[in-house]
Amino acid sequence: MSRFFVIKPPEGTFAVLGIDRKGFVCHSCNYGRHSCSHVSCLTDVIKRNEEELPDFICELIAAHQELASRRIETFILKTASSGKVPWLTTPTHRLIYRSSNPNALGTLRDGLKLLMAEDFPCELCNGSMENIAPSNENHRLLLLWADVIPVAVLVRECTTCGHVRGYCGSNDGILNMRLFLIGHDVLRDYLHSFLSGNSCSLIGYYEKWKLNFLAAGLELDHYINYQQWRFSWYSFLSLLDVDYASGFICDICGQYPAVLSCDATSLGCRKTFCRRTEMFRETESNNALAGR
Repeated sequence: MSRFFVIKPPEGTFAVLGIDRKGFVCHSCNYGRHSCSHVSCLTDVIKRNEEELPDFICELIAAHQELASRRIETFILKTASSGKVPWLTTPTHRLIYRSSNPNALGTLRDGLKLLMAEDFPCELCNGSMENIAPSNENHRLLLLWADVIPVAVLVRECTTCGHVRGYCGSNDGILNMRLFLIGHDVLRDYLHSFLSGNSCSLIGYYEKWKLNFLAAGLELDHYINYQQWRFSWYSFLSLLDVDYASGFICDICGQYPAVLSCDATSLGCRKTFCRRTEMFRETESNNALAGR
């Protein structure tokens, strides 16, 4: 059933109405879309003819009640990883990249690989931490360069203050984005492609990753879309142990040099993207060729 319909009050213009969680909504008015004259007219009709309403009106009311009863859940994609990622790989990470399979995935439970939060004293009260068995809500998918692995995330709870430590994943070469997990092998591969591949774009690498999944008989966009990949990359970038500001500081003069020398850079259209007839024009004054 369509949740859109057209209404025309006795004194007024046609309007398109629909249904959302707040009730009837007018898609033709710019202001007061839930209380405009069109919505008020329909509400009055419903109140006056409660026992003889058309079937489509009854269906719309039922649709509104269904929408209003649903639980509204909002989720902001944000990484749960917090540990710094070294610029040069550690011996543990080197083993991960050689096998293309994180070494944290050693324990099997109900057909799932088990990821465990780090075991060290509570950061709030220095108490001991105990494992909390993963529930169905803690089942995730770990995305690698050419594979998807179902995993279960095991968190730890402090026996003294009840503080819960989530799974970070940085020591295991994994970025935890809460909805899914990505191996550092994918993220470092993009890093290397960007540094040595003439500034490989995020969308370009995502398309490359999709082709790699396709070659393995999988479809990447079933597990992660481009926007999620983009958020994941910037989350990884924020954890990378790199001092970005140091690249703009002179090793000799320091942060505040006495003299700055700047080159003259202008922006223009690359000639390779223009046809020759559009690149040059003949002037009437001196027959010189003036570039556009």
